[in-house]
Amino acid sequence: MSQKSENISYSAVVLTEESSNRLKEWAKETFKQEITFDSWGLYCHHMTICMGELPAILKSDIGTSVTLNVNGYGKSNNTIAIRVDGFYTKNKIPHVTVAISPMGKPVMSNEIKNWYPANNGMKSILKLEGIVTEISR
Repeated sequence: MSQKSENISYSAVVLTEESSNRLKEWAKETFKQEITFDSWGLYCHHMTICMGELPAILKSDIGTSVTLNVNGYGKSNNTIAIRVDGFYTKNKIPHVTVAISPMGKPVMSNEIKNWYPANNGMKSILKLEGIVTEISR
């Protein structure tokens, strides 16, 4: 089943349900003193590869399982993200948006300036699994 490229909003490594749930639990435990999860939205959905369809050289990767290695996390007033490696991305810092404030938007993770190395508390999420996907509108 082929998608027309004009319908593709972005391409990403979409986390498996198990990896997404592990990341959510980690976030709730790690940041319980700093943010209120009743008002902050939990995302834990994907690592953006690029806007629109995948470059031709990556088309054969659609549907492929990928391991993203967590190597840190970042925070700002409006967003929390984890820094990852393991697959190509056009983003300056490869990341998965974890949570956003009521005033935030997921894209604000690209603006995080304060990044920290992975620590022992991150052992439960050091490797996340996802699928290379083109996301339609």
